[in-house]
Amino acid sequence: MYVWYFWLLAPGRALYLLWVNVLGPWFTSDSSEAAPQEQNEKRQRRQERRQMKRF
Repeated sequence: MYVWYFWLLAPGRALYLLWVNVLGPWFTSDSSEAAPQEQNEKRQRRQERRQMKRF
């Protein structure tokens, strides 16, 4: 009778991994995107400086 509970382990594990890796971070992420834009600007400036050094 308890063998049937093992059939619930695989879908349960899949749902857990889906929540931890995809859904959880998506639901709990901040709605403000000011910080990532600032990081992108810094990266772009750094890449421009590196390109100027090469030439």
